[in-house]
Amino acid sequence: MKTKTIFKSILSLALGLGISLTGQGQTSFVNDNCVFTLPAGTKLVLSGGTGLINQNNGQIVNKGDIFVSGDWANSGVADIDEGTVHFNGNGSIQNVSGNTDFNYVNVVTPASVKMISGTQAVKSILKCDGSLYSDGHLTLLSTATQTALIDGDGFGDIYGSVTQQRYIPAAKMKGYKHYSSAFSDATFGQFGAFMNLALGTINDNPYPTIFKFSEASAVPYFGNGWVAAAPKGQTVNIIEAGQGYTVQMGSASNQPKVTSLSGTVNNGNINVTLTKTYSTNASGNGWNLIGNPYPSPVDLSKLPYFASNINNSVSFFNSTSMYNGYYGYYNSLTGWVIGDGSKLLPALHAVFVQKKTLGTNNLTFTNTMRSKVLNPTMFKNDDITVDYPAIKLSSAINTPNSIADETVIMFKNDATSEIDSDYDASKILNTDPMIPNLSSISNNGTYAINALPNTLSEATVIPLGFQVQTTGEYTINASDILNIPSNMSVYLEDLANSKIQDLTMSPSYTFTASKEEQPAGRFFLRFAPTSTDIETTSNSEIYQAWATNNTLYVSYNNPTGLQGKLKVMNVLGQQIMQEQNINNGMYQFNINQPAGYYLVNFTNENTTKTSKIFINK
Repeated sequence: MKTKTIFKSILSLALGLGISLTGQGQTSFVNDNCVFTLPAGTKLVLSGGTGLINQNNGQIVNKGDIFVSGDWANSGVADIDEGTVHFNGNGSIQNVSGNTDFNYVNVVTPASVKMISGTQAVKSILKCDGSLYSDGHLTLLSTATQTALIDGDGFGDIYGSVTQQRYIPAAKMKGYKHYSSAFSDATFGQFGAFMNLALGTINDNPYPTIFKFSEASAVPYFGNGWVAAAPKGQTVNIIEAGQGYTVQMGSASNQPKVTSLSGTVNNGNINVTLTKTYSTNASGNGWNLIGNPYPSPVDLSKLPYFASNINNSVSFFNSTSMYNGYYGYYNSLTGWVIGDGSKLLPALHAVFVQKKTLGTNNLTFTNTMRSKVLNPTMFKNDDITVDYPAIKLSSAINTPNSIADETVIMFKNDATSEIDSDYDASKILNTDPMIPNLSSISNNGTYAINALPNTLSEATVIPLGFQVQTTGEYTINASDILNIPSNMSVYLEDLANSKIQDLTMSPSYTFTASKEEQPAGRFFLRFAPTSTDIETTSNSEIYQAWATNNTLYVSYNNPTGLQGKLKVMNVLGQQIMQEQNINNGMYQFNINQPAGYYLVNFTNENTTKTSKIFINK
């Protein structure tokens, strides 16, 4: 195929860094059965209403910039490579026909572009500062390497239906995926094009394959929060903008899949209602599943955390099988990302946010939160700067291809031992039976990300939560130990095995864990100036008390075997449980009392400690 160009009614031709054509009426640049190549850094400028026609198997290899002020018609090769096409007409309608895979499309004000036939696809970015009438012919493509987007900085208007794709790689094509809609009028029926669609409640037959999350219903278990996305059979119901949904994609197919939704694209402010129903550590605990409402990624560092009264950490779900998975987290202030979390929320994706206080309020998405990153799933924010002490731990079962759970403990000057909404991320339990749940514990709460006061000393003891669903051999690994004072080491203490290990020198600790074990009371982080001081440090006393639902847990270890006594009282000081003798070990007590706060008093010859717990029956 030789290269040639055909010009009709050309008034002027200028050569330099490209080609400039000025026409009148229906003037067009025609590529007829040729390969027309525009190198990077060069331009093809078709002004004065000049259009472009690519026909008879013609191919346009655009690595530069094409400026077209007239119509665009492509019946040749659809893919026109990686350059930019600028529609810069004077406001008269510029018709787009045929099939074209554009890379970057720029609709310049006051241009008015109308797609009248075929499939017009965008591989990277569409920016509209003029008017674009898609009329159902425009698709934002998604592949294994990138997903096309609409630039939120565009101040023009897009009319008509647009299709947004979401690519799911073969390794992740299984189980529940969290979805959202980028459109104001997409319907639930559209899900049926790429999955087995069933709507309704858990009592309906067939069992639903799409749910939304209600934190008010997530009692006493987090999983109880999944409620009907829409009534049974109501496939014409609109998918709510800003709402997150979980969609069952079925068992592992080992094949990638391109999914998509279509409609009128959302733009500008989008409001989402958030709730927190209980002031207790109920399983819902203020978690709300929100969805990206735009055909572009959302930068989660720009969410209105303070204005929306939500914690500065979000949580992502990652499926590992048809019904199970694990959670990742991102903190917007520190940039910490763990467990396959991300700073960016891609189009057609959803994420959990946690409301801080009781009641209802709105979260408002705005265009300023939109990102132009084409591969947001690869943007993990690993290059964060940590100028404070921090420890990142991971744990996995010792089997091939196992997935690790992660937790971060950081020590900040402005942090407290209470809940720090700026930094902390409450732990949501993983559901995959082969993935452990690793966390830190503070004031009866379990945290995936936990900020504590920057007052490290030999007296600092941090209880860890560790829970498994599969009995086996596990490893806890200190992935990062950052900015700990040079004269201090970090130790992991295992009370069940009466072992203590210097993680600074040997970061991996292997042990056996049983699914029958309690989720806390076995592992603790300790600190000591040098490795030679560890025996002295490990000989200090450990006492911890916490509650889950209506069960009180106590972990006690005194190096001399000193016995203690335990009493439980209500807030009026009335004893509600018989005094218990406590020797070294782990204990649990059923508190058969109304829901509320109670005081736990522990004493021995050297110590008196009183802590507050919440009992939730």
